[in-house]
Amino acid sequence: MKELGLADATAAAVLTRWPRRRWLAAFVALPFVAAFFTGAAGVSLDDAGLAWALLLLAAGVMGAGILATYVPRPGVRPGLGCSACAAVSGLTVVGAALALDTYGGQLSGPLLAVALTGFGLVQRLRQEAACTTRR
Repeated sequence: MKELGLADATAAAVLTRWPRRRWLAAFVALPFVAAFFTGAAGVSLDDAGLAWALLLLAAGVMGAGILATYVPRPGVRPGLGCSACAAVSGLTVVGAALALDTYGGQLSGPLLAVALTGFGLVQRLRQEAACTTRR
């Protein structure tokens, strides 16, 4: 985080300094991630309860945020070899889909998806520069 000039490396501080291109990427990715999660669960939103749907939406928002962190900042190009910790954050989106597939309409599926994507997002925000190099 020091190479980005961020004095405060908390997740909230990093989010406030995101460039517009990352916010746009998260906004565009959200419906796809939510559809991916809904399809993995195999449950119609009409049949799901409100709590289930809200937890799925929360996991979708965090999953889209994880994917958006891989969009480089202006003036930075993506590195070809990402560290293992940077790759694991992206894989939490897949893990969330597997949890939803396993538990279906049970509330434990989206709860586990929220936990996994929350972990991935916090890890990715704390190690934001793991896959980027300066030009």
